[in-house]
Amino acid sequence: MNKSELLLYQTEGGHTKIESGSKNKTETKMGLREIKAELNNQDKKDLIMIISNLYNKYKPIRESLDFFANPN
Repeated sequence: MNKSELLLYQTEGGHTKIESGSKNKTETKMGLREIKAELNNQDKKDLIMIISNLYNKYKPIRESLDFFANPN
């Protein structure tokens, strides 16, 4: 799996979760278009959770978001 590929799926609690790799057989690979469409349907609270999880789990995402927040 390419490192840039992410998996987006619903958890049992109904929350959307994004993972890299395939740990759970119920995960579905999605292209960028599908991920954008799915994220567009999420409310602000879910988007904050998704971005926070990615920030905590993946160093390249953390570095990109840190630079976005403070480009100096």
